[in-house]
Amino acid sequence: MKANGAMVDNKEQFDTQNEKILGFLLEYGSVVRRKHLERIFPYSNRNINYLMKRKRLYMLEDDLLGDAANLKPNKEMLAALTVLCDLYDKIAGFHRADYPAQINFTTLDGSFYEVVYVVAGNELDVVSSLSMQAKTNPIGVETPRYVVIIEHSDQRQKLQFDSWARFVLANEDGSLEYLK
Repeated sequence: MKANGAMVDNKEQFDTQNEKILGFLLEYGSVVRRKHLERIFPYSNRNINYLMKRKRLYMLEDDLLGDAANLKPNKEMLAALTVLCDLYDKIAGFHRADYPAQINFTTLDGSFYEVVYVVAGNELDVVSSLSMQAKTNPIGVETPRYVVIIEHSDQRQKLQFDSWARFVLANEDGSLEYLK
């Protein structure tokens, strides 16, 4: 009886992990890199393969996975998820954020950050939006620090704002380069 109970627990854990993975895809844009899922959901390789076999998850291209067969990846969210995964050991919790941010997270030391992707030519709009958010923060609410993903290194000059924590250059191949 005990062994059978353990099997039920394992099946429930497996099913719960499957639902968490599908929920994550729904919340973060339906297309992610396999490495994102494996980083955020440790030991999920078996779950990913199971979901692909059941046609609830599809291999789109390279290491991109989606919850439907013909989805297009969102480069902004993919880059933000890569930043999240790069910093994952230092993060206490994270959530989907409102424009212009993609993701916000709290570090283990209690600091609050937002990951912002700035499309080339959209610098003024992003700075304006973040400035407006900072002005409307209630008293006592900390303004987040920003990890800013840019497409070209010359965008840095156009982004004048006090709370930048780090700039990240998004390369054409999807890789990221952390700038000083």
